[in-house]
Amino acid sequence: MSHAEDLLACCGGNVIEKVRHYIEVGALTWEIDEYQGYLKGVILAEVELDSVDQAIDLPDWIGREVTGQPAYSKRSMVETRRPKRAGGVTELVADADR
Repeated sequence: MSHAEDLLACCGGNVIEKVRHYIEVGALTWEIDEYQGYLKGVILAEVELDSVDQAIDLPDWIGREVTGQPAYSKRSMVETRRPKRAGGVTELVADADR
C-alpha cells in the first residue's frame, strides 16, 4: 500500500478516477467508463471490433461518436478540466464542448 501511495504522489494530482462497467450486448462487450472526481459527469463507452469496417447495431444508450476527437483523450480531459489554482482559489476549468 505504501508503494502505491508513493507512486500516486508522483502524479502531482493528475489522478483519473473512474468506475468501469462491462455490458454485454449481443456478441460484444462494451466497456463503460464513468469518471469521478473533477471529471465527474463524463461517461465514455467503447467496444473492441474485429475490424475497422465491422458492422454493429449500436445500443440506444450510445451518444455521439467521439473516436479520434482530441478533446476526449484522457490527457486532454485532464488538462481542460482539472482544478487550477488562481490567486489562492481553486477553480474548475471546463471544456467548452460540454
